[in-house]
Amino acid sequence: MFGTAEGGDAGTEEDRRAEGARRLAAELEKERVQVDAANAMERMKKELAQEKRQKIITAVGSVLGAVALFFYQHTHPVEAITILRKMQSESPTIQMVVGNGRPTVVDFYAEWCENCKEMAPVLRAVESKYKDKVNFVVIDGDGRDQASAGLVERFRVDGIPHLALMTNEGEVKTALIGKVPKKVLEADIDSLIAGRALPYEGYDAFEDDNHFVTF
Repeated sequence: MFGTAEGGDAGTEEDRRAEGARRLAAELEKERVQVDAANAMERMKKELAQEKRQKIITAVGSVLGAVALFFYQHTHPVEAITILRKMQSESPTIQMVVGNGRPTVVDFYAEWCENCKEMAPVLRAVESKYKDKVNFVVIDGDGRDQASAGLVERFRVDGIPHLALMTNEGEVKTALIGKVPKKVLEADIDSLIAGRALPYEGYDAFEDDNHFVTF
């Protein structure tokens, strides 16, 4: 009987030790899980902070880029003049295009005209977009030579920039004076191509007179 009791005590002690080991293992596992979770949370915070910094840097960079472009364009007007001069040098004469079956945009500009400078990139982009469907004639409306002065008089230009929009038959439908939004110019050009009424009509230089300009 004594031997049995001693065996029972030994079994109980081993059970206690095993239970203690299990508890210790459980505590260690719990601590490990907590540490892993804490590390994962810290990594997530760092990633979010890095992503936020990157977005801020990108946003600030975009704003600074836009501001730099604005000031560059306004402090380098010579580039706009270069665009206008190049467009004029590449432009056909009005006599060459009237009657070729295409609508025509006649742009009268002047190098001293601020609106002309601001519109130069827009006109260049519109010209590139429609070059296969529309004639673009660019004329120095300052009247410094006899040919330009004659066209200024014929189209009755009294404001710069002056965009005369002509049908494929040579009829001047309207004149857009001043700084014209790109979407307005494109909408009118689309209507000229389609033979529809213009959605945006500006100055009627000819009023009740004949709107057909012949050469």
